[in-house]
Amino acid sequence: MTHVTRRANRLALPAIFAIALLGGCATGGHVPGNIHFHKERLTQYHESGNYERDIAKVADDANAWLAQRLKTPGKHAVVFDIDETALSNWPSIKANDFGWITGGDCKISDKGEVSKPCGLGPWIRMGRAEAIKPVLAVYQTARKMGADVFFITGRPDLPAFREATEKNLRAAGFTEWAGLHLKPTGQKLDTIAYKSGERKRIESEGWKVVASVGDQQSDLDGGYAERVFLVPNPFYYVP
Repeated sequence: MTHVTRRANRLALPAIFAIALLGGCATGGHVPGNIHFHKERLTQYHESGNYERDIAKVADDANAWLAQRLKTPGKHAVVFDIDETALSNWPSIKANDFGWITGGDCKISDKGEVSKPCGLGPWIRMGRAEAIKPVLAVYQTARKMGADVFFITGRPDLPAFREATEKNLRAAGFTEWAGLHLKPTGQKLDTIAYKSGERKRIESEGWKVVASVGDQQSDLDGGYAERVFLVPNPFYYVP
């Protein structure tokens, strides 16, 4: 049976990098809370350190599982999502005020501040996302114990994105992997079908996926992983 580790409440909206409305139902006379205050709460959650501490709790569970599971001989694989799992896009998310923005140049000032707006494409090509350290520790455990690592991301499989993603991963400490799977452009599969299909392909090539780590439930659903670990991401939702 697939096991899911949960450590944070999920917020839902139909668009990536979009903030969810909390605080009540719009029917029956209950007015949702003002989105401004929800954004403040999310910013405080991230910048207080509680966000990384909650990720670390999930990472501890993943490390404990791998420390035991990888003692068994075999051709083992550990799968990671990239955005808000291995790498943090927080500077872009904050600059865009939790909005989903595809256009707009991304520039970083001498003070390290990201210009507004910060389009997704330019941000990825900059390769400035930093490692989410507790997840980097899980990656290091997997490699130390002999497992092969695969990244499966929803980033589009375009040459500029692939090159930038590879450079960014290495710069952040994810220095080697057996496979980097970007989503083929024009592919109509939803996230669950795409990512589970890639895990199935990994297993068809001889590996056993012993763990899959992601920040969205859609990263993890669909099978082809012994254990799945859901790190918190209340900043956007990917169905």
